[in-house]
Amino acid sequence: MVIRKMFLLFCALSFVLSASATPALADSKPNDANSLKGLKEVKVIFDITQGNPKKLLGRLNLIHKTSKMIADQGVKPQFVLAFRGPASFYVTKDRTKIPKGNEAIAEKIWAKVKEISTADGIKLEQCSVATGFLKIDNKTILPEIHVIGNSWISLIGYQNQGYAYVPID
Repeated sequence: MVIRKMFLLFCALSFVLSASATPALADSKPNDANSLKGLKEVKVIFDITQGNPKKLLGRLNLIHKTSKMIADQGVKPQFVLAFRGPASFYVTKDRTKIPKGNEAIAEKIWAKVKEISTADGIKLEQCSVATGFLKIDNKTILPEIHVIGNSWISLIGYQNQGYAYVPID
């Protein structure tokens, strides 16, 4: 009986001590201080090929949010959004290139592209190899997006300039 009481007392004491030694995580504001430590800017190229318009819009929203979150932590984001592949259908104003039934979501994507294009430190590019393959006239690409020659060259160049590569498919 005495051993049982001592065991229960030991368990209760251990619980109290461990609870007081653990920081209150619920009270702390989430941050990325460890990963951003010592950085004044972050450079990222997003390789955007997502052809599902709902997923594409979600990814664009997340990229924009990420940019804001980095800036809010005192680090300047330098983002390049490189569109190619099926994502190209959603950055053209040529409605005949948008798969049937996706016109409304395409307009939301266009609005998001316009909004993102005004953010500090964000550039948008469209691959002309992709537009040629998909028979999209470069003149119909959203005006916020710069048409480049070849996004693979862009990806190679930016990575060699120290940009992190993030695939968005």
